Amino acid sequence: MKYLLKTLALVLWFVSIAALAAEPVDINTASAEELQQLQGVGPVIAERIVIYRETHGAFRSLDELTSVRGISTNVIEQNKSSLSIEAN
Repeated sequence: MKYLLKTLALVLWFVSIAALAAEPVDINTASAEELQQLQGVGPVIAERIVIYRETHGAFRSLDELTSVRGISTNVIEQNKSSLSIEAN
């Protein structure tokens, strides 16, 4: 019984940590490292997002991410709940 309670407590701890880490990523302020938290976004694509933003200014919509080479509508859909965009 003690083993079961310890296991349950450990699982709940991991779930709470995951929930805290699930803060939405603001694509207009996120660093390349923060962007890599997204599904389908590795270091190269994260850097492309930052460079695009620095070159063209703030993103006006999530769909504008498809202008970045390597970002498809599928990547945006997979991450929609993890993305945010601040109005600028």
